[in-house]
Formats: sequence, structure tokens, C-alpha cells
Amino acid sequence: MPIINKIKIFDKNPEGGFVLILALIGIMILLAVGFFALTVSTGDLQIAARSIDERRAFSAGETAYAQLLSTFNPTNLAASNATNVQVDPSDPSLTYSTAVTALNISVVPGGSGTDMKSQVFQAIITGKSSTFNSTVSIQAGMAGPPVPADTLKDQS
Repeated sequence: MPIINKIKIFDKNPEGGFVLILALIGIMILLAVGFFALTVSTGDLQIAARSIDERRAFSAGETAYAQLLSTFNPTNLAASNATNVQVDPSDPSLTYSTAVTALNISVVPGGSGTDMKSQVFQAIITGKSSTFNSTVSIQAGMAGPPVPADTLKDQS
């Protein structure tokens, strides 16, 4: 008879295991939500870091353009070309390169009957930040001062 009493006691509380299963399902749902939140926030951090790195690369390109404008010599284009120049001595991940080519000579009509000409140049400037391998390319046109047409030779 004692076995029958034990079986009856077990039958009196049939939903005791249901609460455990319900708790495990709840924990699994919370774990999935937490994992999703972690994944989304990690992706957002990577996007933000990449955006900052691209701005740094653009800043390197702007630095190169300012340097090019201050030292540009139309008679010596080789001096204007540079490769992997470090922008900041304390940050080796930020570099720029420049390539300047002569395109053509444009004619500017002169007011006194004399035609004036101006040499046009194209600069391709590349700023690079090696933290996330961000590269920004800037193309800029430059022109020399107008001079009388008979004094300027076509370099294109």
C-alpha cells in the first residue's frame, strides 16, 4: 500500500514540471533578445568607427591639397607628385599621395586685342587611413595665371 500512496501524492501536483519548462523558455527568449541587441550594437560601433576613419582619410586628402596649392610649381610637375607622405609624424596610419598632370592650354580673350593663355592642370589626391583601410580620392583642377598667348608652350 505505501507505493500507491506515493503515486497518489505525485499525481496531486502534475504541473510542477511545467513551471520549470516555462522558465527555461523565458530564459531562452531573453538570451536571444540579448544576443540580438549585442549584435546590433557591435555593428553600429563598426559603422561609426569606419565613418570616423573615412573622415580621417578625407582630412589627409585636404591636407595634401593645401600643401599642393602652397608649393605648386607649374614648370616642375615632378616636384608636385608625392607618394605615401605621412600627414602627422605621431600617426603613421594617415598618409596621402598626389599626382599632377598638365591637361591643356585654355585661351582667354584679351581686352586689348591680345589673346591670353593659361595652362590647366589636374591633381588627383588620395588620402588614406590604414586603420580600416579607408581611401578617399579627390580630383581638383588648377590653372596658372593668364599670360600672352605667344609666350606659353603647350605641355599636354
